[in-house]
Amino acid sequence: MDEANPSATPPPLNAGELFERYASGVGSFFLARVGDPELAEELTSRVFVQVVQRLEQCRGNACGWIWAIANSILSRHYRDKGRRKPDAAEEPVYVDPLQSAENREWQALLPGILAELSPREQELVFLKFFQDLSNQQIAEATDLTVSNVGVILFRALKRLRSRLEPTASTLAKEQE
Repeated sequence: MDEANPSATPPPLNAGELFERYASGVGSFFLARVGDPELAEELTSRVFVQVVQRLEQCRGNACGWIWAIANSILSRHYRDKGRRKPDAAEEPVYVDPLQSAENREWQALLPGILAELSPREQELVFLKFFQDLSNQQIAEATDLTVSNVGVILFRALKRLRSRLEPTASTLAKEQE
């Protein structure tokens, strides 16, 4: 937007640039939520098909708009398919068997622990750590203040840490 003329029209959005910037984070978000790499890729594709089809509808913050599309697609997926755990055969193959076992344990635990957060906390955690957004960018995408984003993230991470620490020590003892 032109600072001299605040009512100036922002430059048009480019779907390719949006894909380059946000696809990895959207894919990580879906993978963390559904646990299936192929399904996560499919859901990510659906997001960017909608981005291309509705690009002219984006008003304001593109990140918030893409985030809203991703949440809508995830909700629709769960409504249409119902919650189900991924099949063991669909899990990715890891080179190191010990690391693979630990990764599977964390992948099994993390969605349940994240689900204990409120929807708002989940949204902010995913924007921060899967989209790599700053608190300022998150505030713009969610219509919160920067300080509110910081407080919500601090409290959510504190809760996550308290749930993960006992799990981490249990996993460490099992590997000894």
